Amino acid sequence: MSKEKLLSLTSREKEVLTMLADGYTNREVGTILNISHRTVEAHRLNIMLKLEKSHIVDLVKFAIKHQLTAIDKHKPNIKH
Repeated sequence: MSKEKLLSLTSREKEVLTMLADGYTNREVGTILNISHRTVEAHRLNIMLKLEKSHIVDLVKFAIKHQLTAIDKHKPNIKH
């Protein structure tokens, strides 16, 4: 069942999920992917609906379980 939910995500949704699980904010994801943070929010909502998750921590757990990220993986420090 869980694998089927992963397959229901588009490649962009998987990309967004991975980045969110790695600790990037919506704005950071938007900047990196060259899309608006509102588009990232829409992707995040779609991901949560498709995966039937209601909290970001649940998305992180899902991403780790499906090897989209790892516990010791995190975003690089971004200096402004």
